[in-house]
Amino acid sequence: MAISDSDLLAFLATQLKRKEIGLDAAMGKTPGWDSMAQVDLVLALESRFGIQVPPDMFGQLTNVAAILAFLAGAGK
Repeated sequence: MAISDSDLLAFLATQLKRKEIGLDAAMGKTPGWDSMAQVDLVLALESRFGIQVPPDMFGQLTNVAAILAFLAGAGK
């Protein structure tokens, strides 16, 4: 699945209720992105992008780079 950095950042900002999110955003480092928000975020990613995130990946998708990499591989 091809998604641009800017599209993902806009999606994350909306989900985390932030004005903007940078490429260095990560759980625990970005206000509002804690373990509870992580679960909501992964479920929203699944819904928005029509993907399935295996339960063992929830804890790995904790920064923008990891999410982008996962989404890039999800379409293959």
